[in-house]
Amino acid sequence: MDKILSAIFKVYQLLPHSQLISMDITATLNEIATLSVEDRIRLVQAIWDSIAAEQVYPDLTDAQKQELDRRTADYNSNPDNVLTWEEIKASIKGRQ
Repeated sequence: MDKILSAIFKVYQLLPHSQLISMDITATLNEIATLSVEDRIRLVQAIWDSIAAEQVYPDLTDAQKQELDRRTADYNSNPDNVLTWEEIKASIKGRQ
């Protein structure tokens, strides 16, 4: 667990100093790579949790906005033309 906390701390230290990230990120990633798979999964979970807690999301690209608008318009025009999650899973299982 100490190695995980150390890795998280090192990643946090890199964030406010953007000019240092490129120099130090390789060393940090190399150290993270020495962790067990279980510890790396815990690290990733901790990073995701910290991102979710901040509730800051990257801006959508114009292409992503257009696609969301297209899908919303399609749904509004055809609200009955949808599949449930169960129908989607059954369709995928039927292809296998």
